Formats: sequence, C-alpha cells, structure tokens
Amino acid sequence: MVRRALDAILDAQDQDGQWRDFEIPEVGVSDAWVTAHVGLKLRSMPEQWQDVRVRRALSKAVDGLQLDAKTAWSYSDRSPADTDSTAHVVLFLNKMGRTPPDESLRFLLDRQQPDGGFATFLPRLGMSQGHSWTTSHPDVTAVVVQALWPFSIAAQVADSIRRARQYMTNVNNEEQRWPAFWWSLDWFTAAYWIEALKAMDGKLLRAEDVGVTPAARVRSDLDAGLLLQALTSTGACPEAQLLVSRLAERQLGSGLWPTLPVLRVTRPHVSRPWLAPNGCPLYADRGVYSAATIGASIARHISRGATDAAAADHR
Repeated sequence: MVRRALDAILDAQDQDGQWRDFEIPEVGVSDAWVTAHVGLKLRSMPEQWQDVRVRRALSKAVDGLQLDAKTAWSYSDRSPADTDSTAHVVLFLNKMGRTPPDESLRFLLDRQQPDGGFATFLPRLGMSQGHSWTTSHPDVTAVVVQALWPFSIAAQVADSIRRARQYMTNVNNEEQRWPAFWWSLDWFTAAYWIEALKAMDGKLLRAEDVGVTPAARVRSDLDAGLLLQALTSTGACPEAQLLVSRLAERQLGSGLWPTLPVLRVTRPHVSRPWLAPNGCPLYADRGVYSAATIGASIARHISRGATDAAAADHR
C-alpha cells in the first residue's frame, strides 16, 4: 500500500518541485500549501521508505518553495499569504534542515489573537468587521504551534505557545472535541494537536487523554488516515490495525484513495462551521493530498508495530 501510494505521489510532482491539488474557483489550484503538506508527510515516513527517489523529490520541493526568497506563503499565487500555509512551509523547511527566515516566524506571531489562538488572516480591505477568517482557528493553531516549537528558546515564542496551548484547552473544554474551521473532518485538529503535544511534552499520550476514540466512525478515507495517525501516535495500535484493513480494501489501482469534498471554504459570517455542516461549500482533492496523509499514517503504523513487536520479543 505504501509503495503504491508513494509511486502515485512522486509521479504527481511537477517539474518545479511543487505538488498541486484541490481547486477552488476563486483562487485556483493550491501549490505551496499542498507542497509543504506532502513534503512533511513524506519526510515523516520511517527510514525504510526514504529512498533516493523520495529524497530527490523532497529536495526539489523545498528548493521550489525557497526559490523566490519568500517569507510567507499562500494557498495559491492567486491568494494572499496566510498563516496556515506559512506554518506548513516553516515546519517543512525545519524538518528538511533549512532555517526559516526570521520574517516567517514574525508573520506567524503577528497573527496570534487575544484568546491565544491563531487566525488564518489579519483583517484587510474588503473584509467586514468580525470576518470569521480573522478569528482564531483550532486547526490552524495546531499547525502553528508545531512550526514555532523548535524556536521556543526565544521568550516571545515560548509565551506565544503557552497562550496557544491554553486556547486549545479552552476550545476542547467548550466543544468537547477538537473542531476544524477549514475542514469537514472529525480528526484533522486532533491528529495535528497530538503531534504538537508530543513535541512539547516529549512523552507518549494515551488515546483517552486526548479525546481519541478508537471505535469512532469516519466519514472519508482522509479522516480515516488522520484517525490512524492519532491512534498510532498514542500507541493504540490494535485499534489502528482495523483502519489499516479498511484503507487496504479501498485503495485504488492508481495507488490513491477515493476522495470526498472535505475542504471547507467557511462563509465570513460563520464562526463555528462545524455546527453548520451544510452551510459552507466543500471541495475535494484530486487524491495526492489524501494519499500523502494516508500513506504516511500507514507507514508510521507499520513501523510502530514492528518496534512494539521487537520490544515484546526482547522482554
């Protein structure tokens, strides 16, 4: 499964090093954001999958993102720079051993809101007062914290992370889950926030401590991949194996998985779109974004299972 997914993902990379996916009428196909996401997923795969072809693709991707000496990135070249895309790129650059520009960190820090969360955009001309895109978003905050954590030796960054962590706790207490502003997905924010907590605390989390329910239903293969990521990260491998079996059955001959409209373009007046599931347009990816998420989750699950088995044998 992983090899077939990798082949499909690598074949989809364009000559300029970018991966492109999704398409929203107003702003077109995404490049930098998708490239950083796919790059992060490939880079997170265990060493056995980091062959020459993968390493070459990752190098092309990171070079392409840095080609124009940008300090902030966007969904596409038709949209303004945003917090989520920039956080993904900063995180990817760091994982690739590249030092992100100081201006990129400043860009992220400047978008923190009084409640501690991070907004996707700052207010700009044409945006109404109270525009929901300029308020704190849990899914964006989870990624930004991961991007900032390697630089938390700086007092300002450490304080920003502390405030963001309190915001995420408050959201979970209020909503009794980890909601997503930009996604019609149940497990996006949880999967990314668990990764952030692992980085900050350096310890294994239990599924029940972070609200991950092994028996939870999933509405799409992408959501299944995200839940698999969360379960593997919390050590719930027996339950995760059920998801792997589901994904094995559903993988297409192309190496990709079926996609559904899950990327949400939240309307400006809607601040909690997870409570209005039919009130905002949704868009499906072409398969590359989902395959990178799912493939990386399966690869990490396989590696985790092998590690656990080896430890059991040793005992």
